[in-house]
Amino acid sequence: MTLNNEKKKEILLQSFNVLKKDIYQNADSLGSLILKMAELDVSTALEMWKYTLENYKEIGKSSHVDKYLTGEVVYWLVRKVDVAKISKFILDDQSVRNKLYHESAHVDDQLVAYFIDGNQLDKANDILDLINSNMNFLRAQDGDPLGEYLYYLFNLYCKNITHEKMNFILSWVEKVPTEEARAKLHVLLIEYM
Repeated sequence: MTLNNEKKKEILLQSFNVLKKDIYQNADSLGSLILKMAELDVSTALEMWKYTLENYKEIGKSSHVDKYLTGEVVYWLVRKVDVAKISKFILDDQSVRNKLYHESAHVDDQLVAYFIDGNQLDKANDILDLINSNMNFLRAQDGDPLGEYLYYLFNLYCKNITHEKMNFILSWVEKVPTEEARAKLHVLLIEYM
């Protein structure tokens, strides 16, 4: 049986109304639902996502649960919808931005990489400031969370590094609290210096 998009949307809306009653227990399904709705209706999906984030009272308690509603949703929305539209939505809504980067125990790297690659360093800096002050994220990770986050980010995404970008990156390397993590970042970045 093949359903038309309106019927699929109706089923997803009904399912959302049931699953949103216990966001913590249903985080995986809600994240998946939001992504499936985005394929049918981006505006409705973003409204659902905002509602879920604003009403998710347990945010920050579990990196494993948070990732379903934060990092994984950003990751897939950027790929399925449009990075510019998703970044605008997140930047324009302080509540959503804070939930994603200041409260969640799991933070994504997609937008920071997008902003660095696009030379929008002020926007990347704003998100990194939120991450660096996010005690839920910092406590949920072992070792040096900021150093590991930056290493992963720079290793995977930042390839076309200009002088201006390198100065920005090095300013963040200096904020990494452990000497060992800073050394690993310097080794990673040495070819761009």
